[in-house]
Formats: sequence, C-alpha cells, structure tokens
Amino acid sequence: MKLLIDTNAFIWASKEPELLSTQARRLLEDAYSDRFVSVASIWEMQIKHARGKLPLGGNVDQVVVEWIRPLIAQFLPIEVRHLGKLYGLPDIHRDPFDRILVAQALSENMVVISSDPVLRSYGITVVW
Repeated sequence: MKLLIDTNAFIWASKEPELLSTQARRLLEDAYSDRFVSVASIWEMQIKHARGKLPLGGNVDQVVVEWIRPLIAQFLPIEVRHLGKLYGLPDIHRDPFDRILVAQALSENMVVISSDPVLRSYGITVVW
C-alpha cells in the first residue's frame, strides 16, 4: 500500500505520535507500506515556520530529513502530471496544499493519512 502522509500527520508522527489515530499508527508501522511525504507538505511547513506558527528547532530542510528517517518514508516531488490533476478537482477544499496532496494521491493511487475529513469528498481513500 502506498501511503501519502499529510502535513499534520507527518508532524505528529515525528514529534507526538500519540496524537495519531490507532489506525494511522498501524499503517505507518506496517513494514509492507510505502510511505511518502509530499514536498508540498514541506513547503507548507516552511511557510508556517517563517510566520512563527510552527517552531521546528532548526531549518526546515534539515529538520524534515531527520524526521523522515524513522518513518522509513521518502519525499514525493511535485510532478507536472500532479498539477494536471488539479484541473479536474472540484472546488471543495480551499487549501492549495491539501489540493495538491489530493492530486498526488489520485495520480499515484495512494491512501492519504490525514485527520481532515473533507479530503474524502474528493473520492480518495483517507485513513485516520
């Protein structure tokens, strides 16, 4: 199973795993799952960090590399084909970072680990 970990789930998995649901934690611990964190999530973290809304204890580019290792995950780049999927998305969610995650999940046939129930409205599988 290919898992796309959304921004909040990535932060919680890295810093406060007890905030994850039991189901999300099980999937993230499953040795047979391929885990990904979108570059869009890292971009979102950088913006929040720069605005003082997300203290990270260091530069985002260094912190996320440290955080991703224990998850045995990899970064998912934003591809042109992911952006192409945005054209067909209904205007359900206003957050551009969540919208690109949905487009990536659709393009890559991924399950999204997220506490945001609105993402299900796009017809993707969301686990929480």
